[in-house]
Amino acid sequence: MEKEVSIAIIDDDVALASNLKDILEAEGYCVEAVNDGRAGMALFREKIFDLALVDIKLPEIPGPELVRRLSRLRPGTEYIMITAYATMETAIEVIRQKQVIGYENKPVDMDHLLTFIREVMRRRRAEESQRISEANYHTIFDTANDAIFVHDFANGRIIDVNRKMCDMYGYTVEEARHIDVEVLSEGVPPYSQEEAMGWIQKAAEGTPQIFEWKARDKDGKLFWVEINLKRTTMGNEDRLLAIVRDINERKQAEKQLRESEERFRSLFEQTAEAVLVHDLSGHIKDVNSAASEVWGYDRSEFLE
Repeated sequence: MEKEVSIAIIDDDVALASNLKDILEAEGYCVEAVNDGRAGMALFREKIFDLALVDIKLPEIPGPELVRRLSRLRPGTEYIMITAYATMETAIEVIRQKQVIGYENKPVDMDHLLTFIREVMRRRRAEESQRISEANYHTIFDTANDAIFVHDFANGRIIDVNRKMCDMYGYTVEEARHIDVEVLSEGVPPYSQEEAMGWIQKAAEGTPQIFEWKARDKDGKLFWVEINLKRTTMGNEDRLLAIVRDINERKQAEKQLRESEERFRSLFEQTAEAVLVHDLSGHIKDVNSAASEVWGYDRSEFLE
């Protein structure tokens, strides 16, 4: 559901302010109108507005000064200045203010004003959608359980990393943006910058790459990771996205399993007694050398 657009009118011409209010409300905007600067300040203390139409010549507080005060109070509001006393000097003075986005002469050209307001609202909605999209992206980005790297498509430079990357490698985001892949790697083939650029090139050509890599953290500790590298588009820019999972515990478990199997195999072969390994159906799955000597069959014949 779209947020209701709120507009304030601050003009000492009561008839014009009332007329503008009626026209803008007919367009679907939520509108409040007051007729002097102090009333404008009071209105802004109570409510937040997307846009304000402010007369330059106001009683109590002149329009340009009022905009300066209101901008400090509500920095998200933008302003269109209105005046019956248009000069180049006054136009330059008000347009210099950051939040002032337009300037209308009296008598106000309603068609021109409405068109301008519609364009402003479209732009603000687009900016708000972009902010929400970026906020959602960063929420997902920084709560992911895997480290994420965003690389420049052309040269592989690190553009951004998430919080998990900082935890995993020990670098801050800013530090990560100023180092290359070599620093984050063992640095010895096949885990050096040259091989890394080879993987990056393949991913840049459009083929996702998944591979294991020996990484190095800021303290110099080596650990194993699995990298999923693919080309993507972010903010209309081609990027390379690297999703990195710590698999060091898995690799350690695999190493321990291999060592255990090697110890078993050594014991299996060195024992002087004949040993046959059966599955639950009674089929022979393995035999040792002693079994071959006892029965006179080689290992392949047992397994037929």
